[in-house]
Parts: sequence; C-alpha cells; structure tokens
Amino acid sequence: MTVLLHGFWGAPADWREVIAGLPLTANVLAPDLYEPGSLDPRHNLKSWTENFLNWLDKEVGDTKPAVVGYSMGAR
Repeated sequence: MTVLLHGFWGAPADWREVIAGLPLTANVLAPDLYEPGSLDPRHNLKSWTENFLNWLDKEVGDTKPAVVGYSMGAR
C-alpha cells in the first residue's frame, strides 16, 4: 500500500504521473488534504497527526504503508 500526500495548493490529481508509473497491481491512496474533515488544514499539527494515524488504521489496517509526501504533505 502506498499513500501519496499532495503539497500546499495541491490536489490528489498531482500524483497522476506517479501513479501511472506504478505497477497495475499497486494499491494507492491519495487523500484530498483540503476536503473538509479530519485531514484538512484547520487542524494543528498534533491533531492532524493523530487524525492521520487513525485514518491510516481505518484505510490500511495491519498493512504497513509507504507514505510519500510533497511540500505540506511531507510535513
């Protein structure tokens, strides 16, 4: 499982070329970090991190993901 986090002023679509270069069998998640909810930027870093870890638990379970971030997504 690969999780791709876009940068500031970015969107999940920014990862299109990266995703296109991955094997067809690759499992990829690219959440929208501006969509209202637990991963949006209104949360402070501590809360956002807790929310992200909870989101990961729900999305990938026991699978160990590779997390890749750009700019804000790498914080």
